[in-house]
Amino acid sequence: MFVLYFARDAAKVIDKLVANAGRIYEDQHPARLGTEADFLTQTEDSSSEFEIPSEVDVEKNRLRRRELRDEIQQSSDEEGEAKTYEYSDGLSDSQKLRLAMKHIEILGQVIRNFPGSLPGPDKLRILEATYQLGLRVISALLGILRKSMAELNEIVMEAPNDSSDVDLKSEVEDAKRIVRNFIYFAARISSVSMIMKIASSVGLRDLEKAYAEALKKVGESNATLLIDFAIRLEHSGEIPIDRVKELHELFSDSLLADDVMKILVLANALKYGVDQRTLQQIGSTLKLRVNSPRLVGATRKKSV
Repeated sequence: MFVLYFARDAAKVIDKLVANAGRIYEDQHPARLGTEADFLTQTEDSSSEFEIPSEVDVEKNRLRRRELRDEIQQSSDEEGEAKTYEYSDGLSDSQKLRLAMKHIEILGQVIRNFPGSLPGPDKLRILEATYQLGLRVISALLGILRKSMAELNEIVMEAPNDSSDVDLKSEVEDAKRIVRNFIYFAARISSVSMIMKIASSVGLRDLEKAYAEALKKVGESNATLLIDFAIRLEHSGEIPIDRVKELHELFSDSLLADDVMKILVLANALKYGVDQRTLQQIGSTLKLRVNSPRLVGATRKKSV
């Protein structure tokens, strides 16, 4: 709260926050969720089916999200009390990730608490720093997964191999498929989690102009378009079907980006509910299986 209070008047505080954020994973190029994720296309079942649930308990889901946030916060606070450190290249990836999350949170708190008093350039600097930090984290995580896939494949290939043993060959192929599927699952969850973290931290209604400028500043890529989509999805009255169609077509050559977009749409439907017409449009556009034509949930009401 001390930092947030002085952030309204002290440009140096924002300078410091942005500079510190820029140091975290500074050796990583911001993820684009394009060609750097090509290694994931080796996954046979990577286009796993998504399914729209027939019923959604919005209140139950909201309560569970709050409980989960409290559990995560408590765990984070306990870790913070036990370990205090400054950023350096020698930190473990888990420590770097924790610092990245904290910086995204505090930058988000600044822009969310003082949207009216912060000058436009400062808003843009905060958004750019937050986007870039989150994308560098995704890039680092994809790098770890790429290395893990190579190492796990080596382990599998070193297994005894008798070309005449059909059962053994089948087991080796099964092991390789499990490795590929697990790596893809981890990549998908990592990307979705970070994009949603950015959106929830800096997302605020009535900052459309700032978001548009930030998107131009950082440059359009699959990843930045997904961040912009996640922010607008969170603060719009309903799922923008036309935009979903545009992104689905744009991501036709990027399996990971398209799957991330699908998860964002489904997460929003689970969070707020969706009417039958929108439900059918989502299923048709994204080729998702719909369990039932019944109403999934009440359409989210716009705030006044």
